[in-house]
Amino acid sequence: MPWWIKRGPEVEQNWSATLQTLEGHSSIVMAVAFSPDGKQLASGSDDMTVRIWDAATGATLQTLESHSGPVFAVAFSPD
Repeated sequence: MPWWIKRGPEVEQNWSATLQTLEGHSSIVMAVAFSPDGKQLASGSDDMTVRIWDAATGATLQTLESHSGPVFAVAFSPD
């Protein structure tokens, strides 16, 4: 094989598409967004909260409450 062709990762024949499950919202998740550096994930839910997660571990870093309704969109500022 030529040196400039990179081989992809080997995948087991029987594998789960679920890499990680983030649990914490009490209702459906309406929106998700990754931080610009990919280290955090934000999720907005019908339970009127936004949760900030550690993308590597799945741990909840912060919960933003007191929204007046479901959260339909989340975003990180690039700076």
